[in-house]
Amino acid sequence: MIGARRVARVALAPAVTTLGVGRSLRYRATVFDEDGEEIVGAPVRFTSGDANVADIDAGGVARALREGETRIRVSAGEVTAQATLRCRALSLVFNEVLADPPDGAAGDANRDGQRSASQDEFVEIVNASDADFDLGGYRIATRDAAGVETLRHAFPTGLILPPGAASVVFGGASAATFNPHDPAFAGARVLTASTGGLSLLNGGATVVLLDPSGAVVEEISYGAATDLEGDNNQSLTRAPDVTGDFALHQTLAGASSRLFSPGAKSDGAPFQITAPIARVEVEPASCEAQIGATCRFTAHAFDGAGRELRGVLFGWATGDENVSTVDADGTAHALRLGVAQITATARGTRSAPARLSVVPPPRRVFRVEVTPGSSSVNRGGSVQFTARAFDQNGGIVPDATFVWNIDSAAIASVDAHGLARGAGYGRPATASAARATTSSSNSSTRPVPLSIFRACASPTRLRIVTLSPPGLCSKRGAGSSSSAAASPRLMIQPSAHHSFVSPRRSA
Repeated sequence: MIGARRVARVALAPAVTTLGVGRSLRYRATVFDEDGEEIVGAPVRFTSGDANVADIDAGGVARALREGETRIRVSAGEVTAQATLRCRALSLVFNEVLADPPDGAAGDANRDGQRSASQDEFVEIVNASDADFDLGGYRIATRDAAGVETLRHAFPTGLILPPGAASVVFGGASAATFNPHDPAFAGARVLTASTGGLSLLNGGATVVLLDPSGAVVEEISYGAATDLEGDNNQSLTRAPDVTGDFALHQTLAGASSRLFSPGAKSDGAPFQITAPIARVEVEPASCEAQIGATCRFTAHAFDGAGRELRGVLFGWATGDENVSTVDADGTAHALRLGVAQITATARGTRSAPARLSVVPPPRRVFRVEVTPGSSSVNRGGSVQFTARAFDQNGGIVPDATFVWNIDSAAIASVDAHGLARGAGYGRPATASAARATTSSSNSSTRPVPLSIFRACASPTRLRIVTLSPPGLCSKRGAGSSSSAAASPRLMIQPSAHHSFVSPRRSA
């Protein structure tokens, strides 16, 4: 009970917030009686659930000390309320917000030649970490009193923000006169809201930065529920830049008469990359790929002392997009014959070019020709086969080597040079195969028929030999020579119907 009025409820704002390490935030406690009326001036007491993560003073100012989460509690008598405070290392931070552009020409923050209450609103983001950030997928949203978030801007893929660098998002601009590279923006990455506006209410709002997963990276609340007034015809900016708390721009030392400074520090100086790169190296220095193939390049960044830097994101480029394209991860795609120079760039420093040579595919063995196409030899005889290999275009492959094989060692043999020898006789159409190979490990097989004949010998004391079927071998008179039939694909076998007549003995 405070005086004659009984405390019924205490409200603590903001209910949930994220604060960078080293930053401070003032909590606002409101005490109500049983009739719902505010008890103005009611004494309250603030405490932190984990004083190692964040502490809070008697006036309700909390300061983040290290990464973690704590509960901020406020009590009025026996009635309490609490809020969640998440403390994180500084990474991407809101450094400046303009919700109420000044009246007249002085309010032309985007420098498109005209003042607009909506288009000249802006949010400035600075990379306070020591690593590059690809802002692709990050979003800026506003959150109302009920906690509902509304998307205001989505960053495009491939927008890399180096450590120490700034990016500015305006509510909009006149396309005909807007120059995102205006020197007044001090080299910052300048864009306009992808949704057509930021809708930063003068009376107060909460602006949040979300990562691609939807997690809150940074936020700022201004307006009646805070000590930050957004309707004073000037921006709210951190003092000092990046690490300090928010204050009205014109109250800062060094701001002179500036009411805002999008892309620059409060004193107009440009933001500097905090981890500059002295050189970038790409490996391999050269690569050879066939049309349709890929080659993966990697890049390394070094500072002035020769130390390799971590957390660097590289942009890749090809010198000839007709010969090769290159992906964001350094994978080059060979498109046509020629040479392309591949380079990597980070934080304004470009590598020496690596060489990608796109070469034709190796000649592949498409078919093999063996000569003669078929052959017949007597058992014990030989025949020389030769082979030629042809590529997919019909040209001869001069460096092809051949492996010779035969499917029945009982019938014939073949050596490494294609010389086949008859070893026996048997079924017709015994085959020999030739396979050609090149350094590309392609092969083709060409079978050829090889028939082995039995030579018909002239037995002594044999006067007449009758063969069935006739015409295979013949003998007329003892001592005459034998001959083999000349059918190139026919294997000769002794017939079961052979007959002969023995000569009579002399008296």
